[in-house]
Amino acid sequence: CASASPEDIHSLIPGIPLTVISLCQYPVGFYVKKENPKNIRGFSDLTRADIIFANREKGSSRRVLLDRTLKSSGISLESISGYRNELVSDYSTAAAVAGGQADVALGESYAVRSFPELTLLPLTQETLYLIMHSKNLDTPGFQAVTETISSENFRRTLALQTGYDTTHTGEIFSI
Repeated sequence: CASASPEDIHSLIPGIPLTVISLCQYPVGFYVKKENPKNIRGFSDLTRADIIFANREKGSSRRVLLDRTLKSSGISLESISGYRNELVSDYSTAAAVAGGQADVALGESYAVRSFPELTLLPLTQETLYLIMHSKNLDTPGFQAVTETISSENFRRTLALQTGYDTTHTGEIFSI
């Protein structure tokens, strides 16, 4: 689960022992046109009258990150043009910026590679975890999953294909 810490997940299902496996970290930031013609620098710029935002759907990790950041910064959702226009993937929000329907969107770095007219303004690092009920850790299926994720081959393949940070890939801990 990205944008939520393992502790956040555990708070949703208290009393159940969980095992967490770290998969990777990846940069998240704003998709903007090359050379950032609107000079967008941070979340407060989303409230500018000349900025249209391409949002993600409720429940997506980008939307969770956005809503948490806006709330902690005291930024009103109504002050963001485009906030209610929901798209369903990082590719669709990047395409909206590339096509001129929006000036900015929040997304993961991989999508910007498909749009040469865009750049990513990094804002944060997100971590992707696999979280499971601890009692399942010793079952053959989950053993195979954890062995695969912990392997050097998996780490190397993941890093080569996506450019993700795999420094902590395969680390296992309980909450």
